[in-house]
Amino acid sequence: MGDKIEKNVKPIIQIEHSDWVYPVIFTPDGKILISGSNAEIKFWDVKTRKLIKTIEEDFTWLHHIALSPNGKTLVSGSESIKFWNVKTSKLIETIKGDFDWATFLAFSPNGNYLAVVTQTKKKLDGEGVEYSDLIEMWAIKEKIRIWSIKGDIYLHLVFSPDGKILACGYEDGTIKFLNASNGKIIRNLKGHSNWVRCLAFSPDGEIFASGGRDKTVTLWDVKTGELINKIEEIDKEFFSLVFSPDGKTLVAASEGDIIFWHVKRGEIIRRLQSPLSRKGKSGASRIISLAFSPDGNTLVSSGIGIEFWNLKD
Repeated sequence: MGDKIEKNVKPIIQIEHSDWVYPVIFTPDGKILISGSNAEIKFWDVKTRKLIKTIEEDFTWLHHIALSPNGKTLVSGSESIKFWNVKTSKLIETIKGDFDWATFLAFSPNGNYLAVVTQTKKKLDGEGVEYSDLIEMWAIKEKIRIWSIKGDIYLHLVFSPDGKILACGYEDGTIKFLNASNGKIIRNLKGHSNWVRCLAFSPDGEIFASGGRDKTVTLWDVKTGELINKIEEIDKEFFSLVFSPDGKTLVAASEGDIIFWHVKRGEIIRRLQSPLSRKGKSGASRIISLAFSPDGNTLVSSGIGIEFWNLKD
């Protein structure tokens, strides 16, 4: 296939949207795709690509959504943290912490904990506003915060498959591996010169991928913290990373291109150009979220809309 844009390859279907769609998540059985955008959450039938239902809530702004590993509970982050029953779409409960916004969410692999990036706004004497950002770990059953450390707004978080590591990408280009149980730093990774926007662990937990504003994607050995390989793109920032379910392929989304990278060989094997790579409301063209179906046959990308790609053929 090679490192060329395959302009003749089109998605199965493209669903237009009025605003940015972020993120997109498959349910564990692969039958439903859940998407979040602005002030609504939508559920899509993967087989027919038809809209099943919509959760419309009085969100000030819906920053992020996350799905529990068993697929039964959806959590949304806005001015509060809300838990939803996936089957009924009913609100289960709301957590209003001492923050103004919850900007990013991640469930632990066992579903017992929720990592949250929060931001608090404080008016200063005279003029100006001061923002305080935290990474918080919540015990879901007990509804208590068990630890918190200083973070960045729109910080990206991801758990390792065994749930022991919480990886965090910062605006200054650093990546921290935190002990998920207490928030202590295990390791610092330094391979980016600018904002780290996306992170992913391989399914076996041995490889860690990161990408961002400095137009590079890096691969790391989780056990040693050593840099394995790096993709460098000219004038293209990266917004999302996802490993295929078998761990053999890493897919990266940039400002319009979807890049497939063979992990073992360290080379680009396919590059698709998304029809969604047109200018959005912010004036930027980008693909900001990717998701693999559990069987690895379908890839979903999102920007100003949603695209379904058939990888089986």
